Amino acid sequence: MFPEVLPHPREVFEAAVPGTEHVITRYRKTDQNLRTQSKRIIRKTPLGTWPKLFQNLRSGRQTELADQFPQQVVCKWIGNSEPVAAEHYLQVTNEHFERAAITGVEPVPRAAQNPVQHARADLHGGKHRETDPR
Repeated sequence: MFPEVLPHPREVFEAAVPGTEHVITRYRKTDQNLRTQSKRIIRKTPLGTWPKLFQNLRSGRQTELADQFPQQVVCKWIGNSEPVAAEHYLQVTNEHFERAAITGVEPVPRAAQNPVQHARADLHGGKHRETDPR
C-alpha cells in the first residue's frame, strides 16, 4: 500500500473491535455497485463528482507513479500494459508544463535525430540526402 494512503485504513483498523477481519464491512458483496455509492459520498464534499470516476482515479494514480517509477513497474502494479497505459491512462499535467518551463527542455541531439529521419525516408521509398547546415 502506498504511504500516502496507508494512514486512512490504519486509522479505521485501529478503531475496529479486536479480531475484526475486514476494515470495510458494508460493501463486501460482489453484486454491489461501488461507483454509485462513491458518487453519493463525493457529492457531499466540495470536490463534486467527475465523469468516468474509477477510470479517472486510475489514470491519475498511474500518471503520478509514472513520474517516480519505471513504466513497466507501474504497469505491473496497476495491472495493465505499457501500450494500454499510454493510450488510455497517462496524462500530461499542469505540473509537467510548469516543470518544463522552469527547467527548460533539452533539444534532441543531432545524432539521435538523424537515424529516425533516415528510417522514415526509407519507409516511403524516398531518397534522403544528408545535409549539414553547420
